[in-house]
Amino acid sequence: MPVTDALALLRPLGLLVDGPVRWGEPVAARGPGLYVIEMVEPLAAVPIDGPAVAAWIERAPSLLLDGRRPTQGELHQYLASFWLAETTVLYVGQAPRSVAGRIAAQRATPLGARRPFSGGHWLRTLRGEERWRVWWTEADAFEEYADALFTAFAERLADAADALPAGGPVLPFGNMESVTDGPRAHGITGGLIDDTAGAGPARAPVAAKRARAAAKPRRSPAPSSRAGRLGTAVTREPAPVHLSAEGLAKARAELHDLTVVTRPEVIARVASARQLGDLRENAEYQSAREEQSFLEGRVATLESMLRNARVIEATGAPEVSLGSHVVVESDGETRTFELVGSTEADPVAGRISDRSPVGNALMGKRAGDSVTVRLPAGEVSYRILEVT
Repeated sequence: MPVTDALALLRPLGLLVDGPVRWGEPVAARGPGLYVIEMVEPLAAVPIDGPAVAAWIERAPSLLLDGRRPTQGELHQYLASFWLAETTVLYVGQAPRSVAGRIAAQRATPLGARRPFSGGHWLRTLRGEERWRVWWTEADAFEEYADALFTAFAERLADAADALPAGGPVLPFGNMESVTDGPRAHGITGGLIDDTAGAGPARAPVAAKRARAAAKPRRSPAPSSRAGRLGTAVTREPAPVHLSAEGLAKARAELHDLTVVTRPEVIARVASARQLGDLRENAEYQSAREEQSFLEGRVATLESMLRNARVIEATGAPEVSLGSHVVVESDGETRTFELVGSTEADPVAGRISDRSPVGNALMGKRAGDSVTVRLPAGEVSYRILEVT
């Protein structure tokens, strides 16, 4: 069975996918959306962290497995029974306000703690965080897109589901529930507690700082501050979306098809389903509304993309830039990369974004230069042979 990875799930959604970055590095996504945490390669054996599981049991005295207090070995074995060796995907997360903020809150939450955000807390039972990476996309209709991801995940791993404990949907290891199919039955209760142990000493300085700040007289912002010279907020210019001429044409064609053909069809289905009765128990209506929300999210994404589109044009310069084709050598093997915007990135096909680790390292370099890139799997060195 082919390995299911993050890009295989995200690309069919038609969203602007960004990443990857190593787990723990900053994520440049301040708006709402969703993100996927995955390993760089699938693992047949589940990497359960025994000491972390033991500490979890000790920290959460209310933790029960099927109604009784488990031993470390029992909990270890039970967690391992949810492992899916056919996928690299560990967790699909949703962010109602900020993708970067949600990821930061997740990383700051110890195993067993309810706050600041306990989503995906099973991930804390695993070893090997240094080999994880994050992909993300900003989107207002994040629930609909997350539901599509969970559905695609379950379909791709339907055969592997037979080996899982019974009950609930097929989900990545770190997810406890899907958007529409509800929680999976895992039998662990009392595993999350409102434990603030160790947080007390850290809070006192924060409170003191706030008190001192409140006591200070407020000063008007300097003319060079973010408030601007007239005291009004400064509007940030939207980031340009770099597209090839082919990519621009495809985006325009897709938008035309969605607005002229698909949108009227979906609106008609919503109207038809509304006639069938009580909307709270009307599955056809709910399905049509989800499809409509998904559609409008994609339309908004395409419209924003086209408003801020910048067509990539080959400059013929000797330095690597957007649109360049770069032949590199690494460990005796040669590869050709095409530098594109993040919208059209396809690492498997050699089309890499200028914001990716490799693409960013190559930008501005010439034939004969060498670069070393820090990737989740370790450092990789490339020597540039040709730039066209």
